[in-house]
Amino acid sequence: MSIQCRIQLPDAVFDRYDAEAARRGIPVEELFAQRLAHCQDHTAEKPLYFNDSERQTLERYLGRNVLNVSDTLVQIRNAMSVRVHKVIVPLETQLLAKLKSRAIRVPFEEFLQTQVVQSLERYVGLR
Repeated sequence: MSIQCRIQLPDAVFDRYDAEAARRGIPVEELFAQRLAHCQDHTAEKPLYFNDSERQTLERYLGRNVLNVSDTLVQIRNAMSVRVHKVIVPLETQLLAKLKSRAIRVPFEEFLQTQVVQSLERYVGLR
C-alpha cells in the first residue's frame, strides 16, 4: 500500500533533488520516496551523514571500506584497539596520540607491537 502526499519545498531544495533524479534516470518523486524510505529510522537528535567524499576520507583514515553505521563503528573501534590473541584492548585517543608521537623512525605498527611485547614481558618478569 502506498499513500500519495503533497509537500512544499524551497526551489533550491527541489532543484538539487531534481538534478540528482535526472542523473539517476528516475522521476524526482521516486527519488523522494526512496530517500524517505531509506531514512525512516534516522531520528537522532544529532544525526551524522557523510557524503561520498567524506565517506571516502573516512575510509582512507581507517584503511578499509565501510558499508553502514555498525560497520563504521566496528572499524573505528578496531582502529583504536590493540588485539592480543583473542583479546581486544581499546585505547583512548590521547594514549594513541602519545604512542604515535614516540614511534620515531619506525612504522607505528612495529613500534606498538614491540611495546606491547616488552611491557608484557616486564610484567611477568622476563625482562
